[in-house]
Amino acid sequence: MFNLLKKKNKCHFGINFLIQHCYFNMDCKIMKYLEIEEIIKNTVSSTTTDENGWANLAKVGILLRRKGVKYLKLSKLLRNFTHIIELKSNESTSPAITYIRLKKLE
Repeated sequence: MFNLLKKKNKCHFGINFLIQHCYFNMDCKIMKYLEIEEIIKNTVSSTTTDENGWANLAKVGILLRRKGVKYLKLSKLLRNFTHIIELKSNESTSPAITYIRLKKLE
């Protein structure tokens, strides 16, 4: 689940936003990851706009920032949570609209 790398006495998950405030405490980083995962789940489920569970990614991104999730690029953030989310794009619109939903439990 985590890409753990050692770099200059700092433990990294390969995710810069996770280590911005917790450089020395591994439990803190894991907790931040789990907190962000929970925020993503709640935000996507509360923003869902259709019967299949899809939500507009731009709206989800705005809400994530309002809830205190820090990221430089939303796509890089979400790459770390592909075990819980799915993305799709509607290329027939200009510009293309990207949607997000929680993966269905199998």
